[in-house]
Amino acid sequence: GALVAGVFFGSFGRNVNCRQLSVFFSLFVLVCVEKIVANATPQQTEQHIARNENLKTARYQDRCKLFDSIHARPMFPPTLSLRGAGPKTKSKKTGSTKAPKEKTSTKKEAPKESNGLLPPDSTPVVTGLLESHPGSRDIKIGKFSLEMFGKMLVEDTQIELNYGRRYGLLGSNGVGKSTLLRILAARLVPIPAHIDVFLLSEEARPSDLNAMQFVIKAVQDEVARLEAKSEALLEKLGPDSEELQEVYERLDALDPATFEKRAGELLHGLGFDKARLAVPTKSLSGGWRMRVALAEALFIKP
Repeated sequence: GALVAGVFFGSFGRNVNCRQLSVFFSLFVLVCVEKIVANATPQQTEQHIARNENLKTARYQDRCKLFDSIHARPMFPPTLSLRGAGPKTKSKKTGSTKAPKEKTSTKKEAPKESNGLLPPDSTPVVTGLLESHPGSRDIKIGKFSLEMFGKMLVEDTQIELNYGRRYGLLGSNGVGKSTLLRILAARLVPIPAHIDVFLLSEEARPSDLNAMQFVIKAVQDEVARLEAKSEALLEKLGPDSEELQEVYERLDALDPATFEKRAGELLHGLGFDKARLAVPTKSLSGGWRMRVALAEALFIKP
C-alpha cells in the first residue's frame, strides 16, 4: 500500500513535498521487504519452495484428469445432432402428400476393402437407422453408433444433414472425426443411392499422368459411373423417373467436349502454370498433388 501511495504521489503530486514523500514511502517499502527476506530461515525458504512444487503438481494432475475425461467421452453426446436450418417440410396437418416414412436399419462390419477408405486391419462396427424419406435430399440417420478397435467413438447419436447446408466437425485429436467421414464415404450407414459422396482426404496418388490427364481421367470415370447408373435406373424405374432425370442433368453438365478446357481453368486457378501442367504427378510434391485432388473434386461437383 505504501508503494502504491508513493507511486501515486510521485505521478500526480504538484509540489515538491508530495514528490519527496513518494520517494520516502518507496524506500521504506523496499527496506521492509529486504529485511523480511534477510530474516527468513532456510527452513522457511524450503517450505515455501515445497509448497510451490506441490501446487504445480496438483495443477498438472488436474489437467491430466481433464484431458483423460475428454478423450474418454464419445465424439458426440447422445443428445447432439448434426443439424442445419435447411428448408422445412410440410407437416401432415397442412395436407402434405408426403410418402410414408421407410426405415432401414443397418448393423454391419466394414468390408475388407471399403473402397480403400478405411485401414485394412480395421473392423468398425456401425449401426444406424434411416429416418428420412429414401428419395429426399436431406439425410437423417438415427440411433447411429460407431465402434473402432474396441473403442466406442459414437453411441446412439442422430446425424441430420440438410440439403444446401455446410457442416464442420470439431473435436480433439483421436476422437474419430476422420473415421466418421470415412464411414459416411464408404456408405457403411444407410445413405440413399441417389446421393453422391466424395471424400477429399488426401492428395492425388503418384502416377505417370500429369495434372491435366489425372483430372480428366477422374471425370471420365465419373461419367462412366453415371452412365451405368442411368441404364440401371431406366430398367428399374422407367424413363419418367425423377432420379433418372437428375442423372441425365449431371451428364449434360459434365459435357465431355469441354473436359480439357475446364480442367485447365481449374488447375490454372489453383496455381499451375504451363510447365507444371506437363509434370507427372509422381514428380509433384504433396502440396501440389493435393491441389490436383481439389481440382478433381471441383470438376466433378458431387
